[in-house]
This record gives sequence, C-alpha cells and structure tokens, in this order.
Amino acid sequence: MRARKAARHEAGLTAALDRLRSVDPNNSDAVWQATFEVLAWLYLCEEAEERHDVVAYRADCRATEDGRSLAGLIWLRGLVVHEQADFDDVAPVPVTWGGEPVTWSGEPVTWGVEFVWRARGDLPWRDPAKDERVEMYEAHVESDGLLPPLERAHRYLLSR
Repeated sequence: MRARKAARHEAGLTAALDRLRSVDPNNSDAVWQATFEVLAWLYLCEEAEERHDVVAYRADCRATEDGRSLAGLIWLRGLVVHEQADFDDVAPVPVTWGGEPVTWSGEPVTWGVEFVWRARGDLPWRDPAKDERVEMYEAHVESDGLLPPLERAHRYLLSR
C-alpha cells in the first residue's frame, strides 16, 4: 500500500512541477497557482515519508541540501495553511530581468519576468524561533529563483 501511495504522490508532484514549468511567466496568477499546487504535493509526499519513520526521515532530510530545501518550502507552505497568511504575501515575487538568457520551460528567453522567493524578513510570520525549518528556508530557498528549490525538493523526495 505504501509503495502505491508514494508512487501516486510522486507522480502528482512531478506532473504539478511540469505544469509550473509550462506556465507563461508573464501571468503571475497562473505562476502562483501552479506554485502552490507544487507546494501541496510536496507536503503530501513529505507526510507520507514522515508517517513511515519520522525520526529517520527528519535526520535524512536535514543531511542534504535538497532535503533542507524541502524543509524550507514546507515551512513556507505552513504559513499559508496554518498561519492563514495570504498566498499573495508569501508567493515568489516577480522581478523583471533582461540581457542574459534565462531558461524557462526549456526555451531560452532574453526578456521577461522571473520569480524569486521572498526574503524571510518580508514574510508574515509569528514565531521565527519555533521551527528550524525557518533557517532552512533562509539558507536554501529565499532569494533563489522559483524553480531551483522546488526541483531540489522534488529530487530529494524521488531519491527516497
């Protein structure tokens, strides 16, 4: 049962990440919706892993950059779900870029919009000391481009 459920969760996560990669980066609402879908799938996958062996999972997760990226993203998702933060206040922010080619959905782009994760200090949070995942967000997610932390988290979960 666990293997079948994990396979469904991993397939859902992979499909959501593929959808995010295919979103028009100039449509910030679509980017945000697809991003939150990926965060939801990351959480489902993490919950399944934690139910199996929470102590081993947490130790393993914190031992790799990919796992720490996942932990930071799960903390961010928790701001929306548990702290009732508005997703607009935690969603990656669009920044205009140009001049250097950037790859989005496999196609090089020269001008457009890129999204970066907000700095921890710009997020609506109540108690920064209560969860080590806050530090993982700061070290492995904040100010990074939209896709790299999500791809690291995805890679971590698929490696388990």
